[in-house]
Amino acid sequence: MGEAVGRRRTWRPAAISTAALLAGLLPAAAWSADGPAGPVSLAYDCRSAQGAPQRVTVAVTQSYPAEGAVGRPVQPGPPTATITVPRAAAAALLPAAAETVGGTGRLTTLVSQGSSTAEAHWDALAAPAVPLTGTADVLLTFTGPVPAVTVSAPGEVTFTAGDLALALTTGGPGPATAVLLSCTQPAGRSARLGTVAVPAPDSASPTVSPSPSLSPSPASSPSPGDATGSASASPSTGPSATAAPAAGATGPSAATGSTSPAPSELVVPRGRRPADGTITVDEPVHSGVDACPDAPTGDLDPTRLPPVPDGAIVLPMPGADPFEPVPACAFAVGYANVGKLGGAALVNDPRKQPAMVRVDMHKRIVMLWTDDGSPGYIEADGIGALDLPPAESTFLTFGFMPTTAKMKLTPVGPLTFTVVGNTDWDQPVLTAVGGYQSLRLYDVEVNGTPLDVGPNCHTVDPVDLTLRGRQDAGISSDDGKPDYTVQTGGPLAAENLVIPAFTGCGTGGEDLSPLFTAAVSGAGNSLNFIQGALCTPTSDQPNGCLPEIEMPSPPHR
Repeated sequence: MGEAVGRRRTWRPAAISTAALLAGLLPAAAWSADGPAGPVSLAYDCRSAQGAPQRVTVAVTQSYPAEGAVGRPVQPGPPTATITVPRAAAAALLPAAAETVGGTGRLTTLVSQGSSTAEAHWDALAAPAVPLTGTADVLLTFTGPVPAVTVSAPGEVTFTAGDLALALTTGGPGPATAVLLSCTQPAGRSARLGTVAVPAPDSASPTVSPSPSLSPSPASSPSPGDATGSASASPSTGPSATAAPAAGATGPSAATGSTSPAPSELVVPRGRRPADGTITVDEPVHSGVDACPDAPTGDLDPTRLPPVPDGAIVLPMPGADPFEPVPACAFAVGYANVGKLGGAALVNDPRKQPAMVRVDMHKRIVMLWTDDGSPGYIEADGIGALDLPPAESTFLTFGFMPTTAKMKLTPVGPLTFTVVGNTDWDQPVLTAVGGYQSLRLYDVEVNGTPLDVGPNCHTVDPVDLTLRGRQDAGISSDDGKPDYTVQTGGPLAAENLVIPAFTGCGTGGEDLSPLFTAAVSGAGNSLNFIQGALCTPTSDQPNGCLPEIEMPSPPHR
Protein backbone atom coordinates (compact mmCIF):
# COMPACT_ATOMS: atom_id res chain seq x y z
CA MET A 1 0.00 0.00 0.00
CA GLY A 2 2.81 2.41 0.85
CA GLU A 3 4.44 1.79 -2.51
CA ALA A 4 1.17 2.41 -4.32
CA VAL A 5 0.67 5.73 -2.54
CA GLY A 6 4.24 6.75 -3.36
CA ARG A 7 3.70 6.00 -7.00
CA ARG A 8 0.53 8.03 -7.11
CA ARG A 9 2.36 11.04 -5.72
CA THR A 10 5.05 10.62 -8.37
CA TRP A 11 2.74 10.06 -11.32
CA ARG A 12 0.09 12.68 -10.73
CA PRO A 13 2.18 15.84 -11.41
CA ALA A 14 3.56 14.18 -14.53
CA ALA A 15 0.09 13.24 -15.70
CA ILE A 16 -1.30 16.70 -15.14
CA SER A 17 1.77 18.23 -16.80
CA THR A 18 1.26 16.17 -19.92
CA ALA A 19 -2.46 16.89 -19.76
CA ALA A 20 -1.67 20.58 -19.79
CA LEU A 21 0.27 20.04 -23.01
CA LEU A 22 -2.91 19.01 -24.73
CA ALA A 23 -4.30 22.43 -23.97
CA GLY A 24 -1.05 23.88 -25.34
CA LEU A 25 -0.91 26.18 -22.36
CA LEU A 26 1.46 29.11 -22.60
CA PRO A 27 4.07 28.21 -25.18
CA ALA A 28 6.48 30.77 -23.77
CA ALA A 29 9.99 31.99 -24.49
CA ALA A 30 12.69 32.80 -21.99
CA TRP A 31 14.07 36.34 -21.78
CA SER A 32 17.14 37.20 -19.77
CA ALA A 33 16.78 40.01 -17.25
CA ASP A 34 18.75 41.72 -14.52
CA GLY A 35 15.77 41.78 -12.16
CA PRO A 36 12.61 43.87 -11.92
CA ALA A 37 12.38 47.35 -10.50
CA GLY A 38 8.66 46.72 -10.10
CA PRO A 39 5.71 46.17 -12.45
CA VAL A 40 3.76 48.89 -14.19
CA SER A 41 0.30 49.04 -12.62
CA LEU A 42 -2.69 49.72 -14.91
CA ALA A 43 -6.42 50.07 -14.33
CA TYR A 44 -8.93 48.83 -16.93
CA ASP A 45 -12.70 48.86 -17.18
CA CYS A 46 -13.77 45.58 -18.82
CA ARG A 47 -17.18 44.91 -20.27
CA SER A 48 -18.83 41.96 -21.96
CA ALA A 49 -21.78 42.02 -24.34
CA GLN A 50 -24.08 42.28 -21.34
CA GLY A 51 -23.73 44.05 -18.03
CA ALA A 52 -21.92 47.06 -16.64
CA PRO A 53 -18.14 47.52 -16.93
CA GLN A 54 -16.03 46.02 -14.15
CA ARG A 55 -12.74 47.46 -12.89
CA VAL A 56 -9.68 45.18 -13.01
CA THR A 57 -6.01 45.88 -12.36
CA VAL A 58 -3.15 44.78 -14.62
CA ALA A 59 0.49 44.56 -13.49
CA VAL A 60 2.91 44.40 -16.44
CA THR A 61 6.57 43.44 -16.21
CA GLN A 62 8.69 43.44 -19.35
CA SER A 63 12.31 43.80 -20.45
CA TYR A 64 13.51 46.31 -23.05
CA PRO A 65 16.92 46.79 -24.69
CA ALA A 66 18.92 49.50 -22.93
CA GLU A 67 19.68 51.02 -26.33
CA GLY A 68 18.71 50.59 -29.97
CA ALA A 69 20.16 51.61 -33.31
CA VAL A 70 18.79 53.42 -36.34
CA GLY A 71 17.64 50.93 -38.97
CA ARG A 72 17.84 47.90 -36.68
CA PRO A 73 14.90 46.10 -35.04
CA VAL A 74 14.11 47.02 -31.45
CA GLN A 75 12.74 43.86 -29.83
CA PRO A 76 10.85 44.15 -26.51
CA GLY A 77 10.84 41.06 -24.32
CA PRO A 78 7.68 38.97 -23.80
CA PRO A 79 5.45 40.86 -21.34
CA THR A 80 3.99 39.22 -18.26
CA ALA A 81 0.61 40.81 -17.53
CA THR A 82 -1.02 39.69 -14.29
CA ILE A 83 -4.69 40.66 -14.29
CA THR A 84 -6.43 40.83 -10.92
CA VAL A 85 -10.20 40.46 -11.19
CA PRO A 86 -12.05 41.13 -7.91
CA ARG A 87 -14.33 38.24 -6.99
CA ALA A 88 -17.45 40.38 -7.38
CA ALA A 89 -16.32 41.49 -10.84
CA ALA A 90 -15.58 37.89 -11.83
CA ALA A 91 -19.10 36.91 -10.77
CA ALA A 92 -20.52 39.67 -12.97
CA LEU A 93 -18.38 38.85 -16.01
CA LEU A 94 -18.24 35.03 -15.97
CA PRO A 95 -20.93 32.31 -16.08
CA ALA A 96 -22.25 31.32 -12.66
CA ALA A 97 -21.29 27.65 -13.12
CA ALA A 98 -17.67 28.40 -14.12
CA GLU A 99 -15.07 26.49 -12.12
CA THR A 100 -11.92 27.51 -14.03
CA VAL A 101 -10.94 30.35 -16.32
CA GLY A 102 -8.02 30.98 -18.72
CA GLY A 103 -7.77 32.46 -22.18
CA THR A 104 -6.03 34.65 -24.71
CA GLY A 105 -5.49 38.39 -24.94
CA ARG A 106 -4.60 41.22 -27.28
CA LEU A 107 -2.96 44.40 -25.97
CA THR A 108 -2.81 47.36 -28.33
CA THR A 109 0.40 49.27 -27.68
CA LEU A 110 1.19 52.77 -28.93
CA VAL A 111 4.76 53.12 -30.19
CA SER A 112 5.97 56.72 -30.49
CA GLN A 113 9.11 58.64 -31.40
CA GLY A 114 8.77 62.39 -31.43
CA SER A 115 5.66 63.14 -33.47
CA SER A 116 5.62 59.70 -35.14
CA THR A 117 3.28 57.00 -33.81
CA ALA A 118 2.19 53.48 -34.75
CA GLU A 119 0.09 50.79 -33.14
CA ALA A 120 1.60 47.41 -32.26
CA HIS A 121 -0.94 44.65 -31.70
CA TRP A 122 0.30 42.16 -29.13
CA ASP A 123 -2.22 39.47 -30.01
CA ALA A 124 -0.33 36.29 -29.04
CA LEU A 125 -0.82 36.62 -25.27
CA ALA A 126 -2.21 33.60 -23.43
CA ALA A 127 -2.98 32.63 -19.83
CA PRO A 128 -3.36 29.13 -18.38
CA ALA A 129 -6.51 28.22 -16.52
CA VAL A 130 -6.83 28.95 -12.81
CA PRO A 131 -9.54 27.69 -10.42
CA LEU A 132 -12.44 29.88 -9.33
CA THR A 133 -12.71 29.02 -5.66
CA GLY A 134 -14.14 30.70 -2.59
CA THR A 135 -14.18 34.47 -2.42
CA ALA A 136 -10.58 35.11 -3.47
CA ASP A 137 -9.76 37.49 -6.32
CA VAL A 138 -8.99 35.85 -9.65
CA LEU A 139 -5.40 36.19 -10.91
CA LEU A 140 -4.76 35.55 -14.61
CA THR A 141 -1.21 35.77 -15.96
CA PHE A 142 -0.85 36.43 -19.69
CA THR A 143 2.40 36.24 -21.61
CA GLY A 144 3.60 35.72 -25.18
CA PRO A 145 5.94 37.04 -27.90
CA VAL A 146 5.58 40.59 -29.23
CA PRO A 147 6.76 42.23 -32.48
CA ALA A 148 9.86 44.29 -33.07
CA VAL A 149 9.87 47.84 -34.44
CA THR A 150 12.49 49.74 -36.43
CA VAL A 151 13.07 53.51 -36.54
CA SER A 152 14.77 55.57 -39.24
CA ALA A 153 16.00 58.38 -37.00
CA PRO A 154 17.62 58.78 -33.58
CA GLY A 155 15.47 59.62 -30.58
CA GLU A 156 13.75 57.91 -27.69
CA VAL A 157 11.18 55.24 -28.61
CA THR A 158 8.30 54.89 -26.14
CA PHE A 159 5.86 51.99 -25.69
CA THR A 160 2.53 52.86 -24.03
CA ALA A 161 -0.28 50.47 -23.12
CA GLY A 162 -3.61 50.94 -24.87
CA ASP A 163 -6.85 48.94 -25.15
CA LEU A 164 -7.00 45.33 -24.01
CA ALA A 165 -9.20 42.60 -25.54
CA LEU A 166 -9.66 39.30 -23.69
CA ALA A 167 -11.14 36.01 -24.86
CA LEU A 168 -11.68 34.02 -21.67
CA THR A 169 -12.50 30.32 -21.68
CA THR A 170 -14.35 28.96 -18.65
CA GLY A 171 -14.57 25.34 -17.60
CA GLY A 172 -17.21 23.70 -15.45
CA PRO A 173 -19.78 20.96 -15.42
CA GLY A 174 -20.91 21.68 -18.99
CA PRO A 175 -19.18 22.57 -22.27
CA ALA A 176 -16.45 25.21 -22.25
CA THR A 177 -17.77 28.77 -22.59
CA ALA A 178 -16.06 31.69 -24.37
CA VAL A 179 -16.45 35.14 -22.81
CA LEU A 180 -15.25 38.14 -24.85
CA LEU A 181 -14.23 41.25 -22.90
CA SER A 182 -13.35 44.71 -24.20
CA CYS A 183 -11.19 46.64 -21.72
CA THR A 184 -10.23 50.32 -21.78
CA GLN A 185 -8.29 52.51 -19.38
CA PRO A 186 -10.23 55.22 -17.53
CA ALA A 187 -10.27 58.59 -19.26
CA GLY A 188 -7.13 60.62 -18.74
CA ARG A 189 -4.97 57.66 -17.77
CA SER A 190 -2.16 56.05 -19.69
CA ALA A 191 0.81 53.92 -18.79
CA ARG A 192 4.30 53.88 -20.24
CA LEU A 193 5.58 50.31 -20.45
CA GLY A 194 9.14 51.10 -21.47
CA THR A 195 11.48 53.32 -23.45
CA VAL A 196 14.49 52.62 -25.63
CA ALA A 197 17.12 55.24 -26.44
CA VAL A 198 18.22 55.29 -30.09
CA PRO A 199 21.40 57.35 -30.52
CA ALA A 200 22.58 58.95 -33.74
CA PRO A 201 24.23 56.50 -36.18
CA ASP A 202 27.74 57.79 -35.42
CA SER A 203 27.34 57.01 -31.71
CA ALA A 204 28.80 53.96 -30.01
CA SER A 205 27.44 50.58 -31.01
CA PRO A 206 24.21 49.75 -29.17
CA THR A 207 23.98 47.15 -26.46
CA VAL A 208 21.09 44.71 -26.25
CA SER A 209 21.30 43.94 -22.56
CA PRO A 210 17.91 44.33 -20.89
CA SER A 211 17.10 47.48 -19.01
CA PRO A 212 16.96 46.95 -15.24
CA SER A 213 13.56 48.61 -15.22
CA LEU A 214 10.41 46.72 -16.10
CA SER A 215 12.25 43.38 -16.26
CA PRO A 216 10.67 40.07 -15.23
CA SER A 217 12.60 37.94 -12.78
CA PRO A 218 12.67 34.32 -13.96
CA ALA A 219 13.47 33.16 -10.46
CA SER A 220 10.59 34.92 -8.74
CA SER A 221 7.98 32.68 -7.18
CA PRO A 222 4.38 32.93 -8.41
CA SER A 223 1.80 34.13 -5.96
CA PRO A 224 -1.08 31.81 -4.99
CA GLY A 225 -3.42 31.31 -7.91
CA ASP A 226 -0.82 32.65 -10.34
CA ALA A 227 0.01 30.13 -13.07
CA THR A 228 2.71 32.05 -14.89
CA GLY A 229 4.58 29.99 -17.46
CA SER A 230 8.30 30.35 -18.13
CA ALA A 231 10.35 28.44 -20.62
CA SER A 232 13.82 27.66 -21.80
CA ALA A 233 13.13 28.23 -25.49
CA SER A 234 14.85 30.99 -27.37
CA PRO A 235 12.90 34.23 -27.78
CA SER A 236 10.69 34.69 -30.80
CA THR A 237 10.14 37.72 -32.91
CA GLY A 238 6.43 37.58 -32.20
CA PRO A 239 3.33 38.47 -34.18
CA SER A 240 2.59 41.38 -36.40
CA ALA A 241 2.50 45.03 -35.47
CA THR A 242 1.02 47.51 -37.88
CA ALA A 243 0.01 51.13 -37.97
CA ALA A 244 -3.47 49.78 -38.71
CA PRO A 245 -5.10 46.58 -37.33
CA ALA A 246 -2.89 43.61 -38.13
CA ALA A 247 -3.85 41.28 -40.92
CA GLY A 248 -1.23 38.58 -40.48
CA ALA A 249 -1.13 35.22 -38.79
CA THR A 250 0.40 33.84 -35.69
CA GLY A 251 -0.17 30.19 -36.27
CA PRO A 252 -1.57 28.26 -39.22
CA SER A 253 -2.82 24.76 -39.04
CA ALA A 254 -2.39 22.92 -42.25
CA ALA A 255 -1.52 19.88 -44.21
CA THR A 256 1.01 18.73 -46.74
CA GLY A 257 1.82 15.43 -48.31
CA SER A 258 5.01 13.94 -49.64
CA THR A 259 4.88 16.28 -52.62
CA SER A 260 4.62 19.44 -50.50
CA PRO A 261 7.39 22.02 -50.54
CA ALA A 262 10.08 21.53 -47.92
CA PRO A 263 9.25 23.32 -44.64
CA SER A 264 12.02 25.85 -45.18
CA GLU A 265 10.30 26.94 -48.40
CA LEU A 266 6.99 27.73 -46.74
CA VAL A 267 7.93 30.86 -44.82
CA VAL A 268 10.10 33.76 -45.92
CA PRO A 269 11.49 36.40 -43.56
CA ARG A 270 8.96 39.05 -42.69
CA GLY A 271 9.13 42.32 -44.56
CA ARG A 272 8.60 45.66 -42.91
CA ARG A 273 6.18 48.37 -43.87
CA PRO A 274 7.04 52.00 -43.17
CA ALA A 275 4.50 53.94 -41.18
CA ASP A 276 4.09 57.69 -41.34
CA GLY A 277 7.13 59.36 -39.82
CA THR A 278 10.15 57.52 -38.47
CA ILE A 279 8.63 54.25 -37.21
CA THR A 280 8.58 51.07 -39.26
CA VAL A 281 6.56 48.14 -37.95
CA ASP A 282 6.85 44.44 -38.64
CA GLU A 283 4.48 43.09 -41.26
CA PRO A 284 2.56 39.87 -40.63
CA VAL A 285 4.33 36.62 -41.32
CA HIS A 286 4.29 36.00 -45.07
CA SER A 287 3.91 32.58 -46.61
CA GLY A 288 6.24 33.26 -49.51
CA VAL A 289 4.31 30.60 -51.44
CA ASP A 290 2.22 31.14 -54.58
CA ALA A 291 1.50 27.56 -55.67
CA CYS A 292 -0.12 24.47 -54.18
CA PRO A 293 1.16 20.94 -53.71
CA ASP A 294 -0.63 18.09 -55.48
CA ALA A 295 -4.32 17.61 -54.76
CA PRO A 296 -5.16 15.27 -51.88
CA THR A 297 -6.23 11.74 -52.74
CA GLY A 298 -8.94 9.53 -51.29
CA ASP A 299 -12.69 9.19 -51.17
CA LEU A 300 -15.52 11.05 -49.50
CA ASP A 301 -16.60 9.60 -46.15
CA PRO A 302 -20.22 8.54 -46.83
CA THR A 303 -21.09 8.83 -43.13
CA ARG A 304 -20.38 12.57 -43.28
CA LEU A 305 -22.51 13.34 -46.36
CA PRO A 306 -26.01 14.81 -45.99
CA PRO A 307 -28.98 12.75 -47.26
CA VAL A 308 -29.66 13.31 -50.96
CA PRO A 309 -33.07 14.99 -51.41
CA ASP A 310 -35.67 13.12 -53.45
CA GLY A 311 -35.40 14.01 -57.12
CA ALA A 312 -31.92 15.50 -56.84
CA ILE A 313 -29.23 14.92 -59.46
CA VAL A 314 -25.88 13.57 -58.23
CA LEU A 315 -22.79 14.22 -60.36
CA PRO A 316 -20.82 12.38 -61.52
CA MET A 317 -23.63 9.96 -62.32
CA PRO A 318 -23.30 6.26 -61.47
CA GLY A 319 -20.87 4.58 -63.87
CA ALA A 320 -19.42 7.88 -65.12
CA ASP A 321 -15.76 8.75 -64.77
CA PRO A 322 -14.88 10.75 -61.67
CA PHE A 323 -14.17 14.46 -61.98
CA GLU A 324 -10.59 15.45 -62.60
CA PRO A 325 -9.00 16.65 -59.34
CA VAL A 326 -8.58 20.41 -58.90
CA PRO A 327 -5.71 21.14 -56.50
CA ALA A 328 -6.18 24.01 -54.06
CA CYS A 329 -4.63 24.99 -50.75
CA ALA A 330 -4.80 27.50 -47.91
CA PHE A 331 -3.26 28.44 -44.59
CA ALA A 332 -5.32 28.49 -41.41
CA VAL A 333 -4.71 29.78 -37.90
CA GLY A 334 -6.28 28.20 -34.84
CA TYR A 335 -6.74 28.12 -31.09
CA ALA A 336 -7.54 24.98 -29.09
CA ASN A 337 -9.60 24.98 -25.89
CA VAL A 338 -9.55 21.99 -23.51
CA GLY A 339 -12.63 22.06 -21.28
CA LYS A 340 -11.22 20.32 -18.21
CA LEU A 341 -8.20 22.62 -18.15
CA GLY A 342 -10.05 25.77 -19.23
CA GLY A 343 -7.07 26.72 -21.42
CA ALA A 344 -6.81 28.32 -24.85
CA ALA A 345 -3.64 28.23 -26.96
CA LEU A 346 -2.28 28.69 -30.45
CA VAL A 347 -2.49 25.42 -32.37
CA ASN A 348 0.48 26.10 -34.66
CA ASP A 349 3.08 28.82 -35.12
CA PRO A 350 4.09 30.24 -38.54
CA ARG A 351 7.58 30.85 -37.19
CA LYS A 352 7.95 27.09 -36.82
CA GLN A 353 7.54 25.91 -40.41
CA PRO A 354 3.78 25.83 -40.91
CA ALA A 355 2.12 23.51 -43.37
CA MET A 356 -0.87 23.99 -45.67
CA VAL A 357 -4.32 22.49 -45.91
CA ARG A 358 -4.64 20.78 -49.31
CA VAL A 359 -8.13 20.71 -50.82
CA ASP A 360 -9.92 19.19 -53.84
CA MET A 361 -13.52 20.43 -53.93
CA HIS A 362 -14.18 18.69 -57.26
CA LYS A 363 -15.48 15.33 -55.99
CA ARG A 364 -19.32 15.46 -56.07
CA ILE A 365 -22.18 17.86 -56.80
CA VAL A 366 -25.82 17.41 -55.72
CA MET A 367 -28.49 19.64 -57.34
CA LEU A 368 -32.26 19.97 -57.10
CA TRP A 369 -34.12 22.59 -59.12
CA THR A 370 -37.79 23.43 -58.60
CA ASP A 371 -40.46 24.43 -61.11
CA ASP A 372 -42.53 26.60 -58.78
CA GLY A 373 -39.82 29.09 -57.90
CA SER A 374 -39.33 27.72 -54.40
CA PRO A 375 -35.76 27.36 -53.12
CA GLY A 376 -33.91 24.37 -54.46
CA TYR A 377 -30.93 22.45 -53.14
CA ILE A 378 -27.25 22.58 -54.04
CA GLU A 379 -24.34 20.78 -52.45
CA ALA A 380 -20.63 20.61 -53.32
CA ASP A 381 -18.42 17.94 -51.75
CA GLY A 382 -14.66 17.61 -51.64
CA ILE A 383 -11.75 16.21 -49.69
CA GLY A 384 -8.83 17.74 -47.82
CA ALA A 385 -5.58 16.76 -46.13
CA LEU A 386 -4.59 18.04 -42.68
CA ASP A 387 -1.24 16.96 -41.25
CA LEU A 388 -0.05 19.20 -38.44
CA PRO A 389 3.66 19.17 -37.59
CA PRO A 390 4.62 18.12 -34.04
CA ALA A 391 3.84 20.75 -31.41
CA GLU A 392 6.15 21.44 -28.47
CA SER A 393 4.98 23.31 -25.40
CA THR A 394 6.74 24.66 -22.30
CA PHE A 395 4.76 25.75 -19.25
CA LEU A 396 4.56 25.58 -15.46
CA THR A 397 2.57 22.86 -13.73
CA PHE A 398 0.91 23.90 -10.47
CA GLY A 399 2.49 27.30 -11.05
CA PHE A 400 6.03 26.14 -10.27
CA MET A 401 7.03 22.91 -12.10
CA PRO A 402 8.43 23.47 -15.63
CA THR A 403 7.23 20.85 -18.10
CA THR A 404 7.92 20.28 -21.78
CA ALA A 405 6.41 17.72 -24.14
CA LYS A 406 5.61 17.10 -27.79
CA MET A 407 2.26 16.23 -29.31
CA LYS A 408 1.61 14.80 -32.77
CA LEU A 409 -1.74 14.71 -34.51
CA THR A 410 -1.72 12.21 -37.37
CA PRO A 411 -4.58 12.16 -39.91
CA VAL A 412 -6.52 8.94 -40.32
CA GLY A 413 -7.79 9.24 -43.88
CA PRO A 414 -8.74 12.44 -45.72
CA LEU A 415 -11.07 15.19 -44.54
CA THR A 416 -14.54 15.37 -46.09
CA PHE A 417 -15.83 18.84 -47.05
CA THR A 418 -19.57 19.38 -47.56
CA VAL A 419 -20.96 22.77 -48.64
CA VAL A 420 -24.76 23.11 -48.70
CA GLY A 421 -26.95 26.13 -49.51
CA ASN A 422 -27.30 29.18 -51.76
CA THR A 423 -27.66 32.74 -50.51
CA ASP A 424 -29.48 33.63 -53.78
CA TRP A 425 -32.32 31.48 -52.42
CA ASP A 426 -32.15 33.20 -49.00
CA GLN A 427 -30.37 30.10 -47.64
CA PRO A 428 -27.23 30.18 -45.52
CA VAL A 429 -24.28 28.35 -47.02
CA LEU A 430 -23.18 25.78 -44.42
CA THR A 431 -19.75 24.15 -44.60
CA ALA A 432 -18.71 21.09 -42.59
CA VAL A 433 -15.14 19.75 -42.58
CA GLY A 434 -14.91 16.33 -40.94
CA GLY A 435 -12.18 13.79 -40.35
CA TYR A 436 -10.17 11.83 -37.81
CA GLN A 437 -6.85 12.59 -36.11
CA SER A 438 -4.84 10.23 -33.92
CA LEU A 439 -3.17 12.02 -30.97
CA ARG A 440 0.21 10.88 -29.59
CA LEU A 441 2.42 12.27 -26.77
CA TYR A 442 6.19 11.88 -26.50
CA ASP A 443 9.44 13.53 -25.30
CA VAL A 444 7.88 14.53 -21.97
CA GLU A 445 10.11 16.21 -19.36
CA VAL A 446 9.10 17.38 -15.89
CA ASN A 447 11.45 19.86 -14.22
CA GLY A 448 14.16 18.81 -16.69
CA THR A 449 13.76 15.10 -15.90
CA PRO A 450 12.49 12.87 -18.73
CA LEU A 451 9.20 11.10 -18.06
CA ASP A 452 9.17 7.90 -20.10
CA VAL A 453 5.66 7.64 -21.52
CA GLY A 454 6.82 5.12 -24.09
CA PRO A 455 6.67 5.24 -27.90
CA ASN A 456 2.93 4.68 -28.20
CA CYS A 457 1.11 6.97 -25.74
CA HIS A 458 -2.00 7.86 -27.74
CA THR A 459 -5.76 8.17 -27.67
CA VAL A 460 -7.49 4.79 -27.86
CA ASP A 461 -9.60 6.08 -30.78
CA PRO A 462 -8.88 8.91 -33.20
CA VAL A 463 -10.29 12.34 -32.39
CA ASP A 464 -13.48 12.84 -34.43
CA LEU A 465 -13.17 16.39 -35.74
CA THR A 466 -15.94 18.40 -37.43
CA LEU A 467 -15.29 22.07 -38.17
CA ARG A 468 -18.26 24.21 -39.24
CA GLY A 469 -18.55 27.53 -41.03
CA ARG A 470 -21.48 29.70 -42.20
CA GLN A 471 -22.08 32.29 -44.90
CA ASP A 472 -25.26 34.33 -44.44
CA ALA A 473 -24.45 37.97 -45.23
CA GLY A 474 -27.43 39.76 -46.77
CA ILE A 475 -30.07 37.08 -46.16
CA SER A 476 -32.99 37.11 -43.72
CA SER A 477 -31.24 34.82 -41.22
CA ASP A 478 -27.97 36.80 -41.14
CA ASP A 479 -26.48 36.25 -37.67
CA GLY A 480 -24.18 39.27 -37.93
CA LYS A 481 -21.04 37.19 -37.48
CA PRO A 482 -18.13 37.00 -39.94
CA ASP A 483 -18.84 34.71 -42.88
CA TYR A 484 -16.95 31.62 -44.01
CA THR A 485 -16.67 30.08 -47.45
CA VAL A 486 -14.13 27.54 -48.64
CA GLN A 487 -12.98 29.92 -51.38
CA THR A 488 -12.69 33.15 -49.39
CA GLY A 489 -11.91 31.67 -45.98
CA GLY A 490 -13.09 32.93 -42.60
CA PRO A 491 -13.91 31.36 -39.20
CA LEU A 492 -14.30 27.60 -38.76
CA ALA A 493 -15.10 26.06 -35.37
CA ALA A 494 -15.52 22.64 -33.81
CA GLU A 495 -17.69 22.80 -30.70
CA ASN A 496 -18.00 20.20 -27.95
CA LEU A 497 -15.05 18.26 -29.33
CA VAL A 498 -14.51 14.89 -27.62
CA ILE A 499 -11.00 13.75 -26.65
CA PRO A 500 -11.00 9.93 -26.32
CA ALA A 501 -9.34 7.99 -23.52
CA PHE A 502 -5.59 7.36 -23.58
CA THR A 503 -3.78 4.06 -23.89
CA GLY A 504 -0.19 2.81 -24.16
CA CYS A 505 1.24 5.50 -21.84
CA GLY A 506 4.09 4.48 -19.56
CA THR A 507 6.79 1.82 -19.49
CA GLY A 508 8.03 -0.86 -17.13
CA GLY A 509 4.56 -1.95 -16.17
CA GLU A 510 3.52 1.48 -14.83
CA ASP A 511 0.37 2.56 -16.67
CA LEU A 512 -0.08 6.34 -16.85
CA SER A 513 -3.00 6.13 -19.27
CA PRO A 514 -5.81 6.35 -16.65
CA LEU A 515 -4.36 9.58 -15.26
CA PHE A 516 -4.17 11.21 -18.69
CA THR A 517 -7.72 10.06 -19.36
CA ALA A 518 -9.02 11.52 -16.09
CA ALA A 519 -7.25 14.84 -16.59
CA VAL A 520 -8.01 15.52 -20.25
CA SER A 521 -10.38 13.10 -21.99
CA GLY A 522 -14.05 13.86 -22.45
CA ALA A 523 -16.37 16.38 -24.10
CA GLY A 524 -16.58 20.15 -23.77
CA ASN A 525 -13.50 20.98 -25.87
CA SER A 526 -13.37 23.22 -28.93
CA LEU A 527 -11.16 24.21 -31.85
CA ASN A 528 -11.37 27.57 -33.62
CA PHE A 529 -9.67 28.43 -36.92
CA ILE A 530 -9.43 31.36 -39.28
CA GLN A 531 -8.77 30.11 -42.81
CA GLY A 532 -7.17 32.35 -45.40
CA ALA A 533 -8.34 32.65 -48.99
CA LEU A 534 -8.06 29.46 -51.03
CA CYS A 535 -5.38 29.31 -53.72
CA THR A 536 -6.64 27.47 -56.83
CA PRO A 537 -3.77 27.57 -59.35
CA THR A 538 -5.80 26.28 -62.32
CA SER A 539 -8.56 28.89 -62.06
CA ASP A 540 -8.65 32.28 -63.74
CA GLN A 541 -7.25 35.26 -61.88
CA PRO A 542 -7.76 36.29 -59.18
CA ASN A 543 -7.21 32.79 -57.85
CA GLY A 544 -5.96 33.51 -54.35
CA CYS A 545 -2.36 32.54 -55.17
CA LEU A 546 -0.70 35.82 -56.11
CA PRO A 547 1.33 37.62 -54.98
CA GLU A 548 1.35 34.90 -52.31
CA ILE A 549 -1.08 32.61 -50.51
CA GLU A 550 -2.73 34.51 -47.68
CA MET A 551 -1.64 33.98 -44.07
CA PRO A 552 -4.68 35.00 -41.97
CA SER A 553 -4.87 36.68 -38.56
CA PRO A 554 -5.60 34.45 -35.57
CA PRO A 555 -9.17 34.20 -34.26
CA HIS A 556 -9.97 36.25 -31.16
CA ARG A 557 -12.10 33.85 -29.15
